[in-house]
Amino acid sequence: MTANRTESLHLYDYLCWKIGSDKEVKGRRLNFIAIDTSFKYQISSGSKSEGLDIKGSDIDLMFINQNFKVYESERDNVQVQRAVLIMDITDTHPCFTRLCLYTNYTRLHKDHRKVLEQHGMKYFLSNKLYKQNISKSITKARPMFNKIHGPCISDDDDEYDLAFCLKCDKWISQAVPWINRPRSSWLSPEIVNEIIMNGIQCLSASETLHDYTRCYISINKQLNINTRLVQDVLQISRNFHVPFDKRRSCILLKCLRHPSKTDLSHDIFLYFMSAGHQVLPTISHPRHTQNNKLQYDMYKYNISYLLMGLHSDAVTGWLMLASLFYVHKNYLISLDLIDYALSKFTDEKCDHLFSSKTRNIMTPKQQFALDMMKKEKLITTLKSLTITNLQFAFKSQILPKELQQEDIKGNTSFHPLAFAHFLRFLCCYHLHDFISCRDAMQDLSVSIKKILPPKDFASTLCLRSSLFVGIVAQMLGATDSAREYFNFIAQLDKANYTSASTRLRELG
Repeated sequence: MTANRTESLHLYDYLCWKIGSDKEVKGRRLNFIAIDTSFKYQISSGSKSEGLDIKGSDIDLMFINQNFKVYESERDNVQVQRAVLIMDITDTHPCFTRLCLYTNYTRLHKDHRKVLEQHGMKYFLSNKLYKQNISKSITKARPMFNKIHGPCISDDDDEYDLAFCLKCDKWISQAVPWINRPRSSWLSPEIVNEIIMNGIQCLSASETLHDYTRCYISINKQLNINTRLVQDVLQISRNFHVPFDKRRSCILLKCLRHPSKTDLSHDIFLYFMSAGHQVLPTISHPRHTQNNKLQYDMYKYNISYLLMGLHSDAVTGWLMLASLFYVHKNYLISLDLIDYALSKFTDEKCDHLFSSKTRNIMTPKQQFALDMMKKEKLITTLKSLTITNLQFAFKSQILPKELQQEDIKGNTSFHPLAFAHFLRFLCCYHLHDFISCRDAMQDLSVSIKKILPPKDFASTLCLRSSLFVGIVAQMLGATDSAREYFNFIAQLDKANYTSASTRLRELG
């Protein structure tokens, strides 16, 4: 009995090392729950959203297609404001169905007709045409998503699987036996009822590792839970740009704070709230409709939100605040904030976000710093030891005017170190301090070589960082150098994520 118990504990240690402890698994789940509550029609699925960080696993995302609505039969309460599909299980394999068009074909949008095939007098949704049409639409905006993988659209690196789903609001009759299926312990009646009421996609946390809660053992000291939780948050932050507004704030509060009153859920809630407060002031507002008082109120409002956004990492919040002051021509205040942010770029900061698509090995200094803070709360560690990229919403009101052309593809991101030196140059330029301008330009060039290795040069962050040098050269009158930079970047930027091609044409 003792031998079996020892072997079980060794296996538990191994699983904790391989996929994470119960706290890590819960932390990853909470991260994905926070992500899903921020997107109305996105649902995380697969092993990663279950909290299992298994080598080689991808990120599975489901998106609800709002163009179609599925009903089991015509007897259901059919809503005709959208293209309606009715299930047809005639001559189909078990668990499969054909989807027959109920809406008048002539009333459909031409894009909706492209995914339908006619059989006799009826139109059916074509699996092949549906995926091809979705893939074509995605590839225009995100060229890396160019592969059809089973029912999903995948990227070049097989890091993501995107499934575009059709929603049926009612619990279909074929699935009714599942409700009364005999169960020993899993799933609990409460979870079954939640699934029946809300649909499987609304299940906020599965019980994949439910037996972990019945085990107690001290994790091997080599397994620094704090380190892995920080890495998980950084990785998810890199993969998702989370939108934010007051409605999403209330949803996060309900999902993460009330049901699970733990320090971990509280910290993750605060992290996403703080990161969201960085995004909200970047949303564009039409200034021409505002009088001076409204503009001043908006200015104070943005400052208060950016101050609340200082808690998600060590640098980004300060640079967003500096950008706001720059846009409002408070150059000296902006310079002070930039200098403070630059002082935070130290060797122990965890900035794996920028260097690779996979989790990197911690440097000794980074690991030591995390070990020193292993008794601190997760939110404290994230605020003190991590650095994330800057995210600006489309047509952001706090993005410097010199970069307004960069949001041609929607939301825009920048590497914080390169952005800091570029913003420092802009402040000095408008203060007519051209000696400091030259210093900032030199620091910008050095920082790009330091933070972005050659193998990642074609990444979006690298291209935008390199574009800073071209803009600086153009502002200083070095037109030939600027043209050379823009031309080089334009050749690498096949998808036009930067304004290099536009700037090159403007130079003539």
